[in-house]
Amino acid sequence: MYNSNHHFQPSIPPPKYKAQEKQPPLMKWVTQKGLWLIGILIFVGALFWVLKPVLAILAASVGISYVLEPSIHWFEKRKLSRERAVGAAFLMVIAATSALSLIIIPPIIIQFEPLSQALIGRLQGLEGTLSPVIQHVENLIGRKVPVDFANIKLVAIDFVQTHAPQVQAYVKSLGQVLLTQGLGLVSTILNVVLLPIFVFYICRDRDELIKGLYRLIPHRYHETVKDTASEVDLRLSAFIKGQLTVCLYLSILYTVGLLIVGIKLALPIGVLSGILFVIPYIGTAIGLFLSLLICLINFGVSWHLVGVAAVYLVVNNIENFLLVPYIVGDKVGLSPMVVMLALIVGGSLMGIWGMVLAIPITAILSVISARWIEQYRLSDFYKR
Repeated sequence: MYNSNHHFQPSIPPPKYKAQEKQPPLMKWVTQKGLWLIGILIFVGALFWVLKPVLAILAASVGISYVLEPSIHWFEKRKLSRERAVGAAFLMVIAATSALSLIIIPPIIIQFEPLSQALIGRLQGLEGTLSPVIQHVENLIGRKVPVDFANIKLVAIDFVQTHAPQVQAYVKSLGQVLLTQGLGLVSTILNVVLLPIFVFYICRDRDELIKGLYRLIPHRYHETVKDTASEVDLRLSAFIKGQLTVCLYLSILYTVGLLIVGIKLALPIGVLSGILFVIPYIGTAIGLFLSLLICLINFGVSWHLVGVAAVYLVVNNIENFLLVPYIVGDKVGLSPMVVMLALIVGGSLMGIWGMVLAIPITAILSVISARWIEQYRLSDFYKR
């Protein structure tokens, strides 16, 4: 039966509560982590600014300590303490450096006076050497080239006779001056003294430094940092071993090639060319220039110049197509254009040390950037 007291009441929807607006992921990240990031960037920037006078030395010290680490580890396996292992590695480096200095410097000093005398002889016969060349140029352009050979010979011979003994005396006294007077420059003293000190302490305290850095990293990032560091270490270790092996082979090849051509300073120039391989392009250019210069002084314009050029051309091709691909391989993972840009930037920032460290530092940055891009693509910010 219908109940008249029961009235129809339409259903009333529950009150609508204003939904809390979600903060965009980017703004959330900025508000939560942006201040920490800004603080870290300010701290790192201030640290770099304070250390700017010795930044190149510190970077070189870290690089040298990394190169020495395998030998230190080898000595530690022979039951030496960390400090003694570092000392033994230092003695090994000093012995190798002394041996290379004896190979390169004394022969150059001994040959300096004979080379200057030979240069004077070449200058005296300059007219007979260059006259056919100038005649050929005049025939091509249809005009006479005004060249005063007599004046050139007088000026050039006087210059060589005046300055050659001074240069030889300077080279002979360079070692004594470095030890006794330190060249009279504070910067030179710092470079000579601080570099081995920094290397020693970085090598000795390496494990503690790494542990201290790990303590500053949040725990959730430990695995990522560990994997990245392992990849960097793998690349750099293979790169350094390959570079040293290639330097050794190139030193032998250049020396043998220059001996075949008949260059008197074949051993020091060959060894120097091989060592300077660590600075791409620069080492080959310096070695070729020195070889051609000595060849001109000793033999004049002759087939020896072609022989020297052939030696560097053949060895350079062996380096590019055999030694580097099979010994070093693609361990660094950098394109030739990136390598050239890294060398230019490194040289402009830190000079010769910057050029030496440019490729390893760029390799490290490439690994870190690849990891960062990988994490970025897996993040919620990228997927949304």
